[in-house]
Amino acid sequence: MPAEGGAILVLEDAAAAAARGAPRIYGEIAGYATTFDPRPDGEHRSGLGRALALALIDADMDPAEIDVVFADAAAVPELDRAEAEAIADVFDDRPVPVTAPKTMFGRMHAGAGALDVATALLAIRDGVIPPTINIRHDEHYPIEIVLGEARTAPVRAAVVLARGHGGFNSALVVRAPSTVATSS
Repeated sequence: MPAEGGAILVLEDAAAAAARGAPRIYGEIAGYATTFDPRPDGEHRSGLGRALALALIDADMDPAEIDVVFADAAAVPELDRAEAEAIADVFDDRPVPVTAPKTMFGRMHAGAGALDVATALLAIRDGVIPPTINIRHDEHYPIEIVLGEARTAPVRAAVVLARGHGGFNSALVVRAPSTVATSS
């Protein structure tokens, strides 16, 4: 279901934020990667898992350090299954919580990525993983979806996945702000 909305994020160098006495730093971008899928006429796998793995490498983080994954959740069975498999492959079947908050407000197309990042930063701040609603868990999806109700848990780092028209895949790793960046 298409939705209206989105988010705007203000990015600032950590040292500059500390120097001006920023009242709150929600988190930091730790890593990022993009890939493109091959043309749909072949037997090639989606590049989403590769984007996720490369973002973790860019962040110099191990999958075990990630507390939640914000899924793209396209609501297209083949795409969602491929996304679930990519997550399971990278996390080596470790039951990392996976959420898709857009199930609560619809698909915002280009506005969804920034809103998912903002939601991930709020999950880090508040220690609450938002739920995925209006779906039934398919036991064939090898991931732990946070269903029905929000989950309270310490969140130090999150991955936000996004996909776009033409086979674009991206993965962004955000984490709690470092103590160096937040100290004056």
